Amino acid sequence: MDYLHRMGIAHGDLRGNNILLSEDDEALVTDVFLYAYFGDSDLRKDSPERWMSPEFLDTFKPTYASDSFSFGHVCIEIFTGEIPFPELSVGQAVGKMAEGIFPIKPDTMPDRVWSLVREFWEYVPERRPTMQRILRELSGN
Repeated sequence: MDYLHRMGIAHGDLRGNNILLSEDDEALVTDVFLYAYFGDSDLRKDSPERWMSPEFLDTFKPTYASDSFSFGHVCIEIFTGEIPFPELSVGQAVGKMAEGIFPIKPDTMPDRVWSLVREFWEYVPERRPTMQRILRELSGN
């Protein structure tokens, strides 16, 4: 994601379903731009609205900050093996987040990762960490 952002590209549909692992366990991000071109009006449990930031839901224009917001949900997926709020419909999950209610910290998630995840969910986009900062902090550099 840092590479895409450095190239001037906001993904717009970052979620676990759009991340593949290579044979070397390298993350490969897929479906870049496809949401922007085709949309997804089907409100199934894995509908992208569940991963979208408040401003993206309002404008349907992806930004670097909306990708950071979505990355917080990807972290939840990584540490739980489930989508955010799996027990809720898409509309219910979006409603919870609109109220400022987000998934709870998974027991398996280190505190330093949780601290970043909470920043990803900042309501004000400019307060969210950049992918460059995320990469730096998670790699320990």
